[in-house]
Amino acid sequence: MRHYSLAVLLSILAALLLQCHPRADQSALGATTADAASSPIAASPMTPSSTPIADAAAPAEQRFALRDGRTAVVGPDDHVVIVGADGGSESESYCGANGISYARAATFFTQVARLVGASDKAALAELVNFPLRASTSVKTRAQFLDQYGSIFTPSEVSAIVQADPGEIFCRNGAFMLGDGELWAAPDTHGEYRLTTVNPPVPKSRNAAIEPKHR
Repeated sequence: MRHYSLAVLLSILAALLLQCHPRADQSALGATTADAASSPIAASPMTPSSTPIADAAAPAEQRFALRDGRTAVVGPDDHVVIVGADGGSESESYCGANGISYARAATFFTQVARLVGASDKAALAELVNFPLRASTSVKTRAQFLDQYGSIFTPSEVSAIVQADPGEIFCRNGAFMLGDGELWAAPDTHGEYRLTTVNPPVPKSRNAAIEPKHR
């Protein structure tokens, strides 16, 4: 039996390891440039800052049926078109450009109409941005509660309750209900508040009245 020194045995073992694993003698930090180029990560031309981000799909238009057979067509950026039963466009406004969300505006007027129909003047006062423009200037909550009956007359209440809250028209940073009986706008905190109460008159006239909003 042959006897080998420890050094010889270690050399034989190292040779066997190299035959099984040719790259076992290279540490991670000692990899060659060629090795780095063959790495799928290193070969990628993308860097975190150059990774393309998929464009968000533009929101599709939404259609909301109104009570009288017409339709509110709401497109990207809350572009609102009221379409008649015959398919013709009756009104058009760019609510998004006015800082108005169609969905929030419709929800707000739904709440207002419910409170007006219930004569809940205390709760309605919480949705008013004073001073309120009405038949007279209503500067405070106390005045609003005291003059409620003269502000919301039976004809006014009827027009508000019958108006469709989904028929939103925006202009000058505000939005109106029905034929312009009510105007509302975001307050300084972005909350929607009533700013104007107009008597029930033809739409063309009410729409010409500049809403007062702060």
